[in-house]
Amino acid sequence: MIKICCKGYYIFKKLEAIIKKCINCGVKRKVTDLWEPRLQWDMIGLLCKKCFDEKELDFNKEKNFCGGCGTKLGFIRYNPKNNWKIKGQLCKNCWDAQKAQIDFYSMSEMRDHLKKNHSYRIDR
Repeated sequence: MIKICCKGYYIFKKLEAIIKKCINCGVKRKVTDLWEPRLQWDMIGLLCKKCFDEKELDFNKEKNFCGGCGTKLGFIRYNPKNNWKIKGQLCKNCWDAQKAQIDFYSMSEMRDHLKKNHSYRIDR
């Protein structure tokens, strides 16, 4: 059993439980004025209305528009590979361009390696 020494301390503890900080900007608000982030955002805590709206816009932009060129994505979307370090999904044109760029660099590196380390003589 917890004994409360004075009425002021009790009110202070009650308010402390009711008032929380926004995890993004740090503003203190009542819990009823704060919003819980969506599950897809991978965040723990509460957000103020302003931060929630900003995060919602960013998430919708990332979800509905190409991460490379910014065009609106249709039904078919492409997920970038982890080593490309691109945020969001890609349209077909950006996927093909990125894939061709990676393939070109890997092919040119392979050709340079073959020329440098493996010499083939015809007169053998």
